[in-house]
Amino acid sequence: MRSHRGGPRARGRAPRPSFSLLALGLALVLALGLAKGITPAPSARDVGAACGLPVAAGATAGGSRVTCGDEARAAHPMLNVAADDVVIDYVFDGVNQAMMQDAIDRVHRPGVRLSDQALDLLRSQRQYFQGAPLDLVDIDSVDDFSFDGTLRATDRGIAVVVPRSEVGQASWGTWLRAVAVLVTATAVRAAVFGLCISFAPPPAEVLFVDFCSAASQGFGTFTGYMMTAYFQGRAASDPQLWAEALAFGLVGALLPGAGWDMGKPWMVRNLAGTAATVGRGLQSLAASIRSWAGETISGLVAGGGAMFTALSARIWAAVVAEANRRGIPLALAQARVMPLGDSITLGTGSATQSSYRAELWDALKSQNAEVDFVGSQSAGIVPDHDHEGHSGWRIDQIADVAECALPYYRPNIVTLHAGTNDMNQNYLVDSAPRRLAALVDRTLHLLPGVTVLVATLVPSTKPDVGARIQEYNRNIIPLIQEMAAQGKRVRLVDMSAVTTADLYDQLHPNDTGYRKMGRAFTEAVAHAAAEGLVVPVSGGQEGGNPCAPPVVPVVWKNWGRIATGAGSDVVPGADGAGPVVTGAQVRFAEINGDNRADYLVVQDNGAVRAWLNTPGDGGKPSWSSLGVIAPGTGAPGDHVQFADVNGDGRDDYLVVQDNAAVFAWLNTPGNGGVPSWRSLGLIAPGVPGVTGDLVRFADYDGDGRDDYLVVDSTGRVHAWRNTAGDNGIPSWQPRGLFAEGVDGATRDKLRFADINGDGRADYLMVQDNGSVLAWVNNGGTGFGGWINQGVFAAGVGGATRDKLRFADVNGDRRADYLMVAPDSAVDAWLNLVG
Repeated sequence: MRSHRGGPRARGRAPRPSFSLLALGLALVLALGLAKGITPAPSARDVGAACGLPVAAGATAGGSRVTCGDEARAAHPMLNVAADDVVIDYVFDGVNQAMMQDAIDRVHRPGVRLSDQALDLLRSQRQYFQGAPLDLVDIDSVDDFSFDGTLRATDRGIAVVVPRSEVGQASWGTWLRAVAVLVTATAVRAAVFGLCISFAPPPAEVLFVDFCSAASQGFGTFTGYMMTAYFQGRAASDPQLWAEALAFGLVGALLPGAGWDMGKPWMVRNLAGTAATVGRGLQSLAASIRSWAGETISGLVAGGGAMFTALSARIWAAVVAEANRRGIPLALAQARVMPLGDSITLGTGSATQSSYRAELWDALKSQNAEVDFVGSQSAGIVPDHDHEGHSGWRIDQIADVAECALPYYRPNIVTLHAGTNDMNQNYLVDSAPRRLAALVDRTLHLLPGVTVLVATLVPSTKPDVGARIQEYNRNIIPLIQEMAAQGKRVRLVDMSAVTTADLYDQLHPNDTGYRKMGRAFTEAVAHAAAEGLVVPVSGGQEGGNPCAPPVVPVVWKNWGRIATGAGSDVVPGADGAGPVVTGAQVRFAEINGDNRADYLVVQDNGAVRAWLNTPGDGGKPSWSSLGVIAPGTGAPGDHVQFADVNGDGRDDYLVVQDNAAVFAWLNTPGNGGVPSWRSLGLIAPGVPGVTGDLVRFADYDGDGRDDYLVVDSTGRVHAWRNTAGDNGIPSWQPRGLFAEGVDGATRDKLRFADINGDGRADYLMVQDNGSVLAWVNNGGTGFGGWINQGVFAAGVGGATRDKLRFADVNGDRRADYLMVAPDSAVDAWLNLVG
């Protein structure tokens, strides 16, 4: 829009037309009446004048007429046109011709083809609707129709004059359809501008001129949209069409040129963070049409009201995007977002562990929103990587963490994806939808003012899990919709765009899937903002972890010697002499599932002798010999590890190859308590570049299944989570970096043991003198972090790093401090809660 030259010339006051003529006459009569009037039958080729216009096109329809120049001159003697020009005549009563011509001169751009001016008008705001759920008309379908012409005021309205030389080669019907869309949009814009200016006392103020310019752009784009839709066969009685056209026209009024020239000072002062006001204003606009449009139009608008409410979010997003482009500090609202849920919220399967959070962050920041992600966890390559996503957690576990996290961080938006693990674990599936609704209600109670955006679950390629997810989604949709209908600040977010083709594994999305999730949550935030649901919430902390279990002081109880050796394999209760046993051969593992670590001796050929730990006097172990429980596989003894790979509470026999590949034999109950070993074969193929001496097994997430860990020389740990796979063979899910290491850490100092009884392996560093530093596992790096326990054990006389073992010998699920002498005798200090 070029700058205005001031007010129109004073020519006397013209009669002021009513708003009914302005709106109803132009929007309906011109858009629909003209469209019908210039759609000749294909066979109508009776050329009655030099312009070649079919006679059927010349009938008057809805205040418009298409004629040749000679006929137009007869109707308007002052109109200067050639006989073979094509003239589209728009008639409105009560128009001052001089004032209308002045208005035309202001909006018409000399030297720019008429078709290009119209296309620019229609395209000016379409970029803001790209990717929106609007059935936008295809204005590019008229690109092939390039023509020039002029707009001229008549004594009864506006005439669009197209020279005969500009008439296209297409059939009259096709050509006139394109012309109808383009020139009608331009003519309506000029007419509305002229009619609007007629309300101003001469000379019109610049602000009034800017207002009229913005209004004319809005009506022009609205009319062009309606006409194009009509030619595409859409019914004028379709409420969705009206909602779309109103949205399109409103953005056309707000975004280009004068709309900003007029409103920028007000926007800078007042509009930041007022998405709710805009949303309500748009709904009021739709409702107010009843006052001037009559029952027919008001009925259409009433039917499209709900649709228009949804579109208002897209309109507001368009306004914000344009504000950013123009350097205006405009934002959707304060967005303090807590991404809450399971490993999908965390980002498992994402190349960067960024989940949908990266897409959501970028979208909100692109709208210049004040964005803050909050939560006790951190992961991903996101400018703000805080979140509250927990791998493997079910709805009940997520509800537990919400109790402490929500009041502490105080978000105003919660994006919730929960239930996948309930479906995967087949855990109380029937009650899962009700438990989710209870979690939402509890969230709303804990933090009044928060808005909860509840996602349907993404699919699974596991047939049984996939079926459960589909049923779960079918059940939660009406539950959440009912809560919203009750006025609760909760909305459903449809994730059906994520398909099984967008999965990284059987449960988790890949980066494409996460981007789709991010777009769905972005749309949901915009819609909530337009409804007035996104409001600032006072308070809220940053950093820290209110949900972390407190560090509990440890009291050590000296149990003294619990196993006696004398240079042979004789221990209390052993069955006589045998090969010489050294302390280096002694291991502790859970053989019979009673939670008390048993005493094992691993021979150089991998054979294993065992003594069961049963309670004796004062609770001390009474050792019961099982003899040889595994004959060995020929693998060296230092390649043998014991870990529970199937979660049954019994440690299995593993052989770790030099290339880090792992073979396993499951420990199943046999005769006389001696395990019956069932071969699983190869359960892990290894990791490129990793050797077997770097591999450890420990349960890092507390699900009862030991996970595959790789430890480097500085104590950094990478993990692969052990999930149930086919035929009992673990399916390893990459967890990424589990521990970053600590100052002075080395691989030979590192131990994993559960020191606080929460089921998760903690990170221990054993010093040369037997003292131990500990970091309690609160989820690990990127998943909740580590709690520095400080000096967990001060060490005892004669202790050295190679003598220490950590195992639960009294069955309280807390690892105790054991010192194994060179002759295989064992002294114990019990780890008790202080």
